[in-house]
Amino acid sequence: MITLVIVKSPTLDYPAGTVYKIDGDSPMVMGRGSKANIRIKHPKLSRKHIEFIPKEAGWRVKDLGSTNGSKLNGAEITESQNIRIGDRIRIGKFLFSVADVTAPGGGDGKVKVGLNSESKKEDQTKTEYIPSTEESDMVAEMEDLFD
Repeated sequence: MITLVIVKSPTLDYPAGTVYKIDGDSPMVMGRGSKANIRIKHPKLSRKHIEFIPKEAGWRVKDLGSTNGSKLNGAEITESQNIRIGDRIRIGKFLFSVADVTAPGGGDGKVKVGLNSESKKEDQTKTEYIPSTEESDMVAEMEDLFD
């Protein structure tokens, strides 16, 4: 399982700090279309923008021929690439950080945004995520590297 945290967002509908959990044995698509597993309704995203692909040793990300492209750590994604904790993924005007899914010291202090397995709708559920001071400092340092 991996978790994406929005670091920069062009809209208040998807504010910085929003977290998306990616889990399972099947590839998951992020985009603005109704068939995307992770749906972000924004005009700069393609209906099927990128795909997260589970592999034995982790996860890979692949651009699905999006109009505005995708970047991993500042470089265009031209083929499927491995992703690791701390990587930065840019799609459209959104910047995500690949984050650890376990809150420091254990516990469940994280947001879970994704498909509701009890519903056939593509509803997403949110709870509030408040990063620790250490996490906030890390995100600020990472932003400086990519600005």
